[in-house]
This record gives sequence, C-alpha cells and structure tokens, in this order.
Amino acid sequence: MRKTHRTFAIAVPCIAGLLFVIATTIIFYKPARTAEQALAAGDYKTANTLFTTDAETGNTDALNALGNLSYLGLGVPQDFLTAAHWYFAAARNGHAAAQLNLGNLYKQGLGVPFDAMRAFAWYTMSDQHGNATAEIYLRQIAVEYTLSPLQINLASKKWRQLTSLVAEGL
Repeated sequence: MRKTHRTFAIAVPCIAGLLFVIATTIIFYKPARTAEQALAAGDYKTANTLFTTDAETGNTDALNALGNLSYLGLGVPQDFLTAAHWYFAAARNGHAAAQLNLGNLYKQGLGVPFDAMRAFAWYTMSDQHGNATAEIYLRQIAVEYTLSPLQINLASKKWRQLTSLVAEGL
C-alpha cells in the first residue's frame, strides 16, 4: 500500500506539470499569420504557401520572396530557373530587388544563360528604380572588365527602357 502512495505522490505532480505545459502551449501558441512571420520563424513551407497567395494578387514583394525561396531551396527544392521566373515576374513590374537578383542570375548563368550584358541591363534597371546596391554591381562589371566600354554602351542603348528589356523575356 505504501508503494502505491509513493507512486501517486510522484506521478500526480508530473502529470499536472505536463498538463500545464500542454495547456500553456495551446493557449499561447500563435501560428504565423503572415508570410513574413512564417519566414522569420523559419517555417519556409508556410511562408511559400502564403507568399504564393500574395503573389496571385500581383504583389511584387511576394514574387521576389518566392524567387528567393527557390534560389535558396527553402521550403521548396532549389531551382534557379524557377527563381528566375519569379524574379522576372516582379522585375518586369519595376521591383528593384528582383531586378538586381535577376541580374545576378544572368551574371552567374544560374537558371538562365550567362549574359553579362543582360546582367548589366538588369542592374541598370535596379539602379534606376532606387536600389543603391545595384550601383556596386555596375561598378564591378566596369572594374573587372566583364564588359568592355563598347558593350556597356551597346547594352545601355539597347535596353534603355524596362519595356525593351522585358519584351525579350528570360
């Protein structure tokens, strides 16, 4: 009989503690409500789902974020071509970060053919849309002589407007 009382004396507080933890978790647990919250919490699959919903409404930040998730392979398989498509969808609507990201893909030949002139053109668009980082990449192309001054001039004339660059697709 004494052994049963001792078991009860140990088991009851343990069960009560476990129930407290479960109840507290249920009461205070708040699932991610936005894609940004899911992303910050490291819940990339949920972030991908929520960004996809936002992208369907034409949200360019969501389109760029989906490109980032595909580029990095977070919540989805890593796929540079899919990343390029998401970036292009945002970039053609003037999203400066997506334009920079697309330029990086062209500069590295990831998901799209290597094309330093197109990279330059997308960096230029990103710079024109207010992305200060794009200027660094533009200087890098000039300093590293990835493109000759003649090629830079040609790219500047050929893709002066976003519409002419977008018209060529990926």
